[in-house]
Amino acid sequence: MKLKKLLLTFLCILGLSQASEAQTCNACFTATLDTNSVGLINLDATCSTPAFSGNVYYEWFADGVPYAAWPFPYFQIPFSTPGAHTISLVITDASTGCSDSSAQSINIPVNCTATFQPYQSGNYTYFYSNNYSTTASYFWDFGDGNTSTSMTPAHIYSNPGTYNVCLTISDTAFGGCSASWCDSVSVAATTNCYAMINVMNIGPGPNDYLADAGLSQYNPNNVQFIWKLNGVITQQGPSLSYLFTLNQAFTNTLELDIADTNGVVCSSALTFLYPTSSSGCYSCFFHTPLNANVDSVWADASCSNIPAGGSIQWYLDGNVLPQTNSQITLSGLAPGFHGIALYIKDASNAICDSSFQSFTTYAPPCQSCLNITPVAGTTSDYVFDATCNGTGNLVYTWIVDNIYVTSTYNPLFTYSFTQSGTYSVCLMVTDVLTGNTCTSACQNVTVNTPQATLFDLCGTVYKSGNGFFNYTPTGQNEAIVYLVTLAPGGQLDAIDSVLTDANGGYCFMNKPIFDYRIKVALKPSSPDFSINVPTYFQSGTMWYNANVITLANTNLYNKDVYLVPGVNAGGPGIITGNVLQGANKSRSGSALDGLSMILVDVQTNEPVAYTKTEVGGSYSFTNIPLGDYKVYGELLNKSSIPATVNLNSGNPSAANLNFEVNSNVINPTTAFPTSIPEIKNASYLRAYPNPAQSYFELQTEEVGMQIEVIDITGKRIFETTISGNQPLRIATSNWSNGSYWIRYTGSREQGVLKLQVVNN
Repeated sequence: MKLKKLLLTFLCILGLSQASEAQTCNACFTATLDTNSVGLINLDATCSTPAFSGNVYYEWFADGVPYAAWPFPYFQIPFSTPGAHTISLVITDASTGCSDSSAQSINIPVNCTATFQPYQSGNYTYFYSNNYSTTASYFWDFGDGNTSTSMTPAHIYSNPGTYNVCLTISDTAFGGCSASWCDSVSVAATTNCYAMINVMNIGPGPNDYLADAGLSQYNPNNVQFIWKLNGVITQQGPSLSYLFTLNQAFTNTLELDIADTNGVVCSSALTFLYPTSSSGCYSCFFHTPLNANVDSVWADASCSNIPAGGSIQWYLDGNVLPQTNSQITLSGLAPGFHGIALYIKDASNAICDSSFQSFTTYAPPCQSCLNITPVAGTTSDYVFDATCNGTGNLVYTWIVDNIYVTSTYNPLFTYSFTQSGTYSVCLMVTDVLTGNTCTSACQNVTVNTPQATLFDLCGTVYKSGNGFFNYTPTGQNEAIVYLVTLAPGGQLDAIDSVLTDANGGYCFMNKPIFDYRIKVALKPSSPDFSINVPTYFQSGTMWYNANVITLANTNLYNKDVYLVPGVNAGGPGIITGNVLQGANKSRSGSALDGLSMILVDVQTNEPVAYTKTEVGGSYSFTNIPLGDYKVYGELLNKSSIPATVNLNSGNPSAANLNFEVNSNVINPTTAFPTSIPEIKNASYLRAYPNPAQSYFELQTEEVGMQIEVIDITGKRIFETTISGNQPLRIATSNWSNGSYWIRYTGSREQGVLKLQVVNN
């Protein structure tokens, strides 16, 4: 079955690679400076085609050096030195074999930022500055009377609690700049902590293992062991041991995080494991290009396991190769998409395992050509003409003054300049069949036009329908989009707003050159209002985490916003309170309505829900699970200090969780304990397999344990009672893929388990 699937996949890909009209890839991305971290570039490749899907991979290059390959269109690259840098993107669609590339020049300005990130590990709290400059000087005030001048200090607090930590940074190497930043840092109780994993193959299958953390160091009275297989949490609780089966081909990663019951990870360990079939047969190989055009490739199958008396068989593009060695060289390959298959045969000459990899070869370098002519009757419009490049499966990428404009399949493109000046116009031509990109052709054009410098800023708003990454465009008038500016005096103002159209689109027309922020919120009438948190472009929930959009010398499109999901599993918890203006305001002590309040789960650091204060300043979060939470207020120009609260079976509600809005901060006015009661982990209920594929089983030692399964909307979809050690099998074939919560109540324990469903 595995071999049939492999051959079918290979033949489909090979067939698509021969259909020129089916292969249409266009690499496109925007690069913007992060507003919080100097030198950090936020990358957005959603304007690329084909659209974001599981078949498209994005390869990023920084100054010509490969940086990362990633299956999602968003990424970040940090640069440690100011000045000009080049970022390149190569996209590949594995379903068709098409590939394309694009590059942009970006400038890292001379700037200072003093923001930082804390991280606690064992006795130490580490502080990481968001400033990447190696010439800056640092001064840390840890809030307990101690200081440091290290760039990334590690500090030991003598007592747990909340400390106000401040960083002052200055840099004189590039003209001089300085900045300061303060933030509250929570420090949990510390202890010696060290994670260690021992792994043994215990059977019955060759890929069945037992992992043991018995040699680790930890506080036995305040600990939980979080086991992750291939990045997914599969077991979490007090158990030192973990039974598992390798669930993917090639490399599997097993990770152990040791954390206290507040969720603070003090140490982690990671190990790599490789599957072995029952017959001792395992197909594995790597390939490496030998030149820039990739028309010569070296393949190495040394990682394979060949049974006694067995052999190797190589295929290239569906054809058997004469080489039978584990290492082979393929030379003189034609430009285009290629597939290498490796089959391992046993002593009876039967194929017992196989693997497949693909790559693209490129034609020798070519030179783009370009002609530019003015449009009659106008002083601002020019025709960019690329017909001199001939015909074929070509994509034309247009760049004006080192800023990407668009990519087209039509060699004729009309561009409107919005102000007078001399511009550099460049063209890159790419063959979509071979993936070959020609060197750029550039010309200067002098424009003399009185046209006003007004531009459009447009995009699409996407909402989450199930609390995860199942994004769909919003509907007609479903979301309101705010245009926010930072005035020269430092004040943020929402200067305009629009509603989304039937396709989730928004557009702010005829706006001047400026730096803008975009904020989106669903209207209360939206069916998904309760599970989508108001979000700034690109994914910030606070104004100071928002990405800045610079509108300058061109219209900006594809400024899409993906609303951050709020995942509320449902439960008995209730939080209520009021928000008042501070005493230093002219409306002393008056209520503040319309303020956004965000509820964050302390364990996952993910939003659970949000609401707005009503007339009178009151707010409430209802029907939330028991657990530890932080409540934030969000308002332009105000920093936010959260209130922390624990909801448990003995006290499932928190009333009068009040806030005060002062000149520069939203802070809680209710006193809270610095320690949080211990949360019990599930020790009398087991759900497996997790993730579930078509079914899962529940097993408990208790008699008469009540079971409820709740979906992402808070709806109860299943309930029953189980007893003793007899497993109960529950079918999930009719359930939607995603996360569910198993709420259990027994005589010795009650709580919630998270279940992931991934039906085939």
